[in-house]
Amino acid sequence: MTAEEGKELLRIARTSIEERLVRGRAGFPVPQSSQPFAGPQGAFVTIHTYPQKRLRGCIGRIESEWPLPETVSRMAVAAAVSDPRFHPMESSELPAVILKVSVMSPLEKVGDSSRVVIGRHGVVVKAHGRTGVFLPEVPVEQGWTSVQMLDHLCREKMGLDAGSWREPGAEIFVFESEGFEEKEPGKV
Repeated sequence: MTAEEGKELLRIARTSIEERLVRGRAGFPVPQSSQPFAGPQGAFVTIHTYPQKRLRGCIGRIESEWPLPETVSRMAVAAAVSDPRFHPMESSELPAVILKVSVMSPLEKVGDSSRVVIGRHGVVVKAHGRTGVFLPEVPVEQGWTSVQMLDHLCREKMGLDAGSWREPGAEIFVFESEGFEEKEPGKV
């Protein structure tokens, strides 16, 4: 993606949150200029406090049935008001948060942990009717190996035993993401 496309996605994310928090609109406004992003694509929107960079919300979809601008719009609003780890954002917080949009590549099924490249791949594990995901930056931030990442994913995100990803029937998928982040609130 180009830098301009990334800036457009950040504008969509911020406008969507503003529409919800300031104007109380429940819809997902997608500017007409976003038409180049035609196909369905997954995305995550992460909200951090500024300048502290503490997590304030993060919600996304690895895969989506919506065109990318709509996915970004919906995930931005969800990150602001529906992340169960945080109380819903207030409009007064808008000048003190920065946004990051991460655009997902399609999932690729891999056989084992040896095909997971730390720093490049995000991971989805499906096992025992549960699904968990870590974005590519998580194991880098934590200093984990691919095996440690998969163990943490099963235990912390899926509520399973650490080695559940090794069991018959478990599936491991990798994906890549491309991120765009505001430097300051509203500055793309």
